[in-house]
Amino acid sequence: MNHEESARGSRSRLLRWLGLSDDVQPSEADEGADAESFRDPTAREIWLPAKRRLIGKVADFLIDHDLEVMPRTLGIAYDCITGGNPKLSQLILERTEAGLPVTLKWLEQTQREAEGESSAEMLAALRSRLEDSLHEFSRTTISARNATSE
Repeated sequence: MNHEESARGSRSRLLRWLGLSDDVQPSEADEGADAESFRDPTAREIWLPAKRRLIGKVADFLIDHDLEVMPRTLGIAYDCITGGNPKLSQLILERTEAGLPVTLKWLEQTQREAEGESSAEMLAALRSRLEDSLHEFSRTTISARNATSE
């Protein structure tokens, strides 16, 4: 058995171990291999298939919705696939179930609306803090005036 056959046998064992191989029958190289020749898979061997699946899902998202490959659409697809933006994912799901297309124009409009809502929420929170600060200042001023009078 040469080095190449040994490497192929190790690779097929690894693929079966990761559940990525349809081959359930051990190869001749596997039968001859002893426990000492088995090595733990490297981080690259473990994470590479997961990365490939993630990239495949992002590509499927772009193809399914007929979106161009550009940084903005890649970011949206990644957020939807990984759950980074659940609100947008839900809106896309609802739109898809209604039979409406997910277009770049619709995505940009949805994101502008979401940014507008978050800006409105931030403004409301800022107003609330300002009102609380004014109320606290008013109480402090009254306390200072009463202390000065006494």
